[in-house]
Amino acid sequence: AGIAPTHHLHVLLKKAEAQNKPLETAVVIGNHTAVLLASQFYVDLGHDEYEIAGRLLGEPLKLVKCKSIDLEVPADAEIVLEGVLHGDNLVDEGPVSEFHGFYELYGPGNKMFIKTVTHRRNPVYQAILPGYAPEHLLVGGAAIGATTCFALKKKIPNVTNVLITEGGMGRLHAIISMHQPKAGEGKRAIMLAMGHTNLLKLIIVVDDDIDPNDWTQVEWALAARMRGEEDIMIIPGVKADRCDPLEKDLTITKVGIVATRKPSDSLSPEKFIPARAPERILAQVKETLDRY
Repeated sequence: AGIAPTHHLHVLLKKAEAQNKPLETAVVIGNHTAVLLASQFYVDLGHDEYEIAGRLLGEPLKLVKCKSIDLEVPADAEIVLEGVLHGDNLVDEGPVSEFHGFYELYGPGNKMFIKTVTHRRNPVYQAILPGYAPEHLLVGGAAIGATTCFALKKKIPNVTNVLITEGGMGRLHAIISMHQPKAGEGKRAIMLAMGHTNLLKLIIVVDDDIDPNDWTQVEWALAARMRGEEDIMIIPGVKADRCDPLEKDLTITKVGIVATRKPSDSLSPEKFIPARAPERILAQVKETLDRY
């Protein structure tokens, strides 16, 4: 099993290894979407992803005890592999098809020793297409965006949304929406987001009248609300994640862009509010068109 050094399983395995004990582990295949999403949330060690799955479901997640190890697993899973990991038992897992669309060589991974396999009658083996594929990008991107937004709102309540973009490989680029940000809040949001989610290396901040899912609107905000000399942050030499395709000596350059209306712009709001027909006229046009 390839275990990223930043993931909780790596921490737990190191603790077990320090005690000269194997780590009991269950691989659960064929989960409800809520469980799949919850597994991708960026939360601190000790937070219960099963509880997150229950919140997504709207009811507690049903769990059952494993047969041969002291763990609980989702009761409605298709297949469960029960076993143990030994920190010093490694095997070369070969090239890995990563989310960015390239192969990575991460070196030896931990071998899992299977004790028991349980499954439903006529089980379905669920998998996702690995690599730069929508299902790989979206399942991680949705969860990363949600947890990053939650973390930011604790510090900056007027953050309204965080979108992890598919073009940014579902991991590396984000668009943050804010409601009437004060001076400097956009840059603060960028720094907090990069600190919370290490993978992020390009972040754009927009006002909440811009739909982050609509790149044309985001690009409009870049053209109409960004001053390059004031609003672009370039931070070289930042510690990178090992799976960033452009990392060099495990460092990367990170970029933040603030494309929001500035408090000083409020002196002439007519210049920065998009020109459009009055609502009264638009309503009359709609009423006329509805007749046809």
